Amino acid sequence: MQDKDFLDLRERARSIRDMYSEQAGRGRFSALVMGLRGSGKTSFVCTGPRPILIDSFDPRGTVVVERMYPEEVAKGDILIRRWWDDSTKRPRVFREWLAQWEKDIRTGFLNHVGTYAIDSYTTFQDALANMLGTQGKSAKLEPGALAQSAYQPLYATVLDVVKMTSTQDCNFILTAHTLPTQDELTGEIMIDIDAFSRMRSKLPAMFTEKYVMIVEAGASESKHYILTRPYRKYIASTQLGAGGTFDLKEPPDIKAMLRKANMPDDDKPSLFEED
Repeated sequence: MQDKDFLDLRERARSIRDMYSEQAGRGRFSALVMGLRGSGKTSFVCTGPRPILIDSFDPRGTVVVERMYPEEVAKGDILIRRWWDDSTKRPRVFREWLAQWEKDIRTGFLNHVGTYAIDSYTTFQDALANMLGTQGKSAKLEPGALAQSAYQPLYATVLDVVKMTSTQDCNFILTAHTLPTQDELTGEIMIDIDAFSRMRSKLPAMFTEKYVMIVEAGASESKHYILTRPYRKYIASTQLGAGGTFDLKEPPDIKAMLRKANMPDDDKPSLFEED
């Protein structure tokens, strides 16, 4: 091999190494957080680094945030955008959200927040299905129903959103509701993500962290936990917590989990510093 060829190979290898180091150095993570309604998923989001931006698709889903963190909501350390007033007959919410999200990506706005959350995937999917369902009017489908040809655009849109959001310099949390499903091979009842059937495998595959929020009744009060590994009928997994870094049941605290995984948990500057 000529010296010039060797130098070229070394330069290309250095470029790959530096690119990886730059991405890894961001120290951000993405997590799919699943659980029953009222299990504390939205509250869990609010334990992340500030500022926090929540795109809420669940009707009145942020009431708990407004009650628990009124001062931070007022100051703008926790920002909430409401996207839940959609209609199957005149769907508009997903188009409006998509335009805003694309602007956030294009301008780098998400790089200035510590934690970004879509809450929740289940109602986010409903809004997208409402929009795509209008394409089925010529086939005389019911409002909000999907033509068979609309499923692939739905899958592609969701996966593109997750991929692009995961590249931003912020922690990304996607919450989702759960429902019981039956394993086709064993017949065992498991708790899985509430999503269209193909998305039940595609969506979790986009995240290294797949957590399940559970609530256990205590002597005096119920306790909330994050499951990081499979447990009974629940399906969860972690790469950050591999090798015993995370317990099976972790307290629902993003910053504490980041510290356990030796990742930065620092807040970013306020978006309203000059105020």
